[in-house]
Amino acid sequence: MVLDEPTNHLDRAAKRWLFDELERFRGTVLVISHDLPLLDKSIDRVLALREGQLREYKGNYTKYLEQEETRRLSEEKLAAHQDEQIGRMKTLADSMRGQTESRARLAKVLDRKVEKLVDNRVVVTKKEKKVTFKLPLPPEAVTYP
Repeated sequence: MVLDEPTNHLDRAAKRWLFDELERFRGTVLVISHDLPLLDKSIDRVLALREGQLREYKGNYTKYLEQEETRRLSEEKLAAHQDEQIGRMKTLADSMRGQTESRARLAKVLDRKVEKLVDNRVVVTKKEKKVTFKLPLPPEAVTYP
């Protein structure tokens, strides 16, 4: 069953009825809505498509937002650690390059390790931006007698 904005034109009693029906329903429901109470009450899994990747989150919408933020912060922390490690190895390799032959070979080994780290670097998912816009005032309505 697909519900696309099911609460848009419902009063409180109709919303309560819908929530109760969804709670009793034992099948799968795809809910498309901006109604946060509906999402928190009626779903137990979120499929989020962002930057070409589909991720699954267990729980309601509020739980998804928490898990998404935790995951993003973890990615940022890991990416910062990887960048630090890459920088340290590059500096060490550069300092060894002009020295003895064995140190130059070690610098090459470090260069290959840096390449592998760069290739496998964590890509941090961008935080969603809030879009704000202002609609122009509509022209005054013309009334006819």
